[in-house]
Amino acid sequence: MKVVLQRNDALGDLLLTLPMIPAIKKKYPDTTVSLIVSSRSYEAIKHNPLIESILLLDPKTKFWEKFILCWNFFRENKFTHYFYVGGEWLPSFIALLFFIKFRGGLISKWHGFFFLNQGLRQKRSQVKMHEAEYNLELLNKLGIIENETSASLLSLNDIEKRLSRKNLEKTFSEQEKIFSEKYIVIHPGMTGHTLNWPSENYMKLISEIEINYPARFSFIVSFTPSDNRYLIGLEEEFEKIKDVNLKKRICFFDGSKNGLRDYMGVLNSATLFVGPSTGPLHLANLLGKSVIGIYSPIKAQSSKRWRPWFGEQNNCRVISPEVESSDCMSTIEVTAVVKLVKEIIL
Repeated sequence: MKVVLQRNDALGDLLLTLPMIPAIKKKYPDTTVSLIVSSRSYEAIKHNPLIESILLLDPKTKFWEKFILCWNFFRENKFTHYFYVGGEWLPSFIALLFFIKFRGGLISKWHGFFFLNQGLRQKRSQVKMHEAEYNLELLNKLGIIENETSASLLSLNDIEKRLSRKNLEKTFSEQEKIFSEKYIVIHPGMTGHTLNWPSENYMKLISEIEINYPARFSFIVSFTPSDNRYLIGLEEEFEKIKDVNLKKRICFFDGSKNGLRDYMGVLNSATLFVGPSTGPLHLANLLGKSVIGIYSPIKAQSSKRWRPWFGEQNNCRVISPEVESSDCMSTIEVTAVVKLVKEIIL
């Protein structure tokens, strides 16, 4: 059996699709599993030993270029089973053209009804379970009933770890900052329209952690160029800090500069990750790190659907407002997040 899974949308979405792979391999050990992903997610999974082959399919690529890429990928691999989990419709159409007998996955849009013959209709907006559980449920059509938490599917080799450490120390040096063996990653940014904690609160959190654990940690404020709007209030709060020693231990780190594998190395050595519901949070979680997630109370954005999937195995906490309103995220007190930090850091 040769299975291909399609999930060429956001990084976090893909990471929560990964538990499907060991579930398939557990039921059918001789099966090969391939993936269709976007280039922004590829680096995270390119060394996964459970993945046979990977097709990079970016939404912005011209249609006929994508068509040829998909066609060649399906022709060369001769897949017997196809699963649509998320992304665009084209691979589902290609699977139909290749007369793949089993075409399963999520039915929520028009193409699912037309191109899938073993699809499962799910109303994920009702949030009856976690995103990873919804993905695993798609395997029911293949006779797989699996809801167990799998071991982490992300890893870095020693060379990558050393290079990431070297690059991180260089970044601290360039900013004339003090690097510490123990550091906390604060990631205030996110993509999409999910509600986020006020950006200045992330810097206030750093100050409060420092009060409780004086001179114990360095702090990395990670971001990508698309996160710039989330840094405005945070940078203003940074300028208000009077503790010169603390300011010397706060480093602003562009996670896109050296690539995703390098950023994974930064997360891999962190003591704690704090951030909203976003891809980096799930990266940290899958790497086995302690995580605090700050979530919107809106049903489709809530922690019930998007919390860290490996939370039972690791030190993971989530927090969100009790009541949904236009300014509900500001009701999460910094002291409440500090309390969660104390639960993790003994």
